[in-house]
Amino acid sequence: MENRDNVKEKENDNLIADLIEGQKNDKKFYKIIILILLGVILVQGLYHEYQWSQFDTIVVDGGEGGDANYIGNDGDINNYGESDSAQEKTSGE
Repeated sequence: MENRDNVKEKENDNLIADLIEGQKNDKKFYKIIILILLGVILVQGLYHEYQWSQFDTIVVDGGEGGDANYIGNDGDINNYGESDSAQEKTSGE
């Protein structure tokens, strides 16, 4: 009878050790997955910033109620309409 008790106790100890080892492996796996996902988020953010930095931001103000034009890098004049100035244009001035 003592041998059977010893065998059962050893089996229980092995089972507990296996469960603890499994939990350690699970923790390691989840840490790796979390680091990979954080890396993906970081790379995506950097790529997004890189793509948006390709666009020029241009603020054009017509000033005293005049047209708001911008001369681009190629020399073309781009008309962005009239400014939001409260002053009205009078014809002939």
